[in-house]
Amino acid sequence: MSPQNQRISFRIRFLISFARCSRSSLAIKALHLKEFAYPSRLDRPILKTINLSIEAGKTTALVGPSGSGKSTIIAMLQRFYDPTGGSLLLGGSKTDLKSAPLVWWRKQIGFVGQEPVLFKGTIAENIRYGNPDASQGEIEAAARKAFAHDFIMEKTRDKYETEVGERGGSMSGGQKQRIAIARALVRNPKLLLLDEATSALDNESEHEVQMAIDTIIEKESMTCVVIAHRLNTVKSADMIVVFEEGILLEQGNHDSLVAQGGLYAQLAGHKSSGAKRAAAAATDAAEEGED
Repeated sequence: MSPQNQRISFRIRFLISFARCSRSSLAIKALHLKEFAYPSRLDRPILKTINLSIEAGKTTALVGPSGSGKSTIIAMLQRFYDPTGGSLLLGGSKTDLKSAPLVWWRKQIGFVGQEPVLFKGTIAENIRYGNPDASQGEIEAAARKAFAHDFIMEKTRDKYETEVGERGGSMSGGQKQRIAIARALVRNPKLLLLDEATSALDNESEHEVQMAIDTIIEKESMTCVVIAHRLNTVKSADMIVVFEEGILLEQGNHDSLVAQGGLYAQLAGHKSSGAKRAAAAATDAAEEGED
C-alpha cells in the first residue's frame, strides 16, 4: 500500500473509531505535557508538567492568575499549537490528536472568546458562519439556546435580516456575545470552548450572557472547557483546574478545593487553613501580650 493510501486508511479508521466512542460529546483522555513553549520563545516554557483529563459531557473550568497558561491550553485544544514535549490523547480511541485530520477536528469545536467578533452582514449571516449549511430553523434554534432569539425578534428592526454594522457596531456588547455563542452552537459542537466569554461585558450584559452559558452547560450534552475571570461563574463546574505559572497546581470541585485551603481558596476569597492558623496564633500572642 502506498504511503498516501496508508494515510487515507488510517484517517478512515480514526473517524470510525471516534464515531463509535462519542455520539454527542467527546473526552480528552489525557493531556500529558512535560513542557510547552511558543515557537518564537522556545527558551521560555509556558506550561510545565501537565497531566489533565477532560471528561465527556462534563464541564471543566480552568482558573488561575493571568499568564498561568489557561488560554494556551485552549489554543492547544484547537490545535493552533501541538505539544512540544508530551501528547494529547482523545478519549475512547486513545489516539494522539496530532493524528486527527485538522479540518475534521475543528468542525467538532465551538469557540467563544473574550471579544465577540461579528462581520458586516445580517444577524443570520453571522450565525451561519458557524455552519454554512445551517437552515433558518437551525439558526433560530441556536439563537434560542444562546438567549438571543427574543432580542432579535423584539429589539431589532429587521429581525434576523438586521444588519449588524461594521464589527457589529449596531449591537450592544451583550447582544454581540450572544450572537457569537449562537454561531458556536449552530455547529452542534462536541466540544465547546469558552475563553472568558463574559469578562469584557458590563454587569447587566454579563448576567444575560452568563444565564445563556449556564443553561447551555446544564441542558446540552457536550463537553465544555471554560476559562473564567470571576470564580463565582464556575462554582458548579464538574472539575476545576487551577494553574499558576504554567503548572497544574490543584484540581477538584469547588467544595473540595476550598477545603484544601490552597490557591483556589485564596482566589475565591477564602483564607487557607494555614492563614487561619497564623491569624489565630497572632491573635493569641496579642492577647497574651496584653495580659
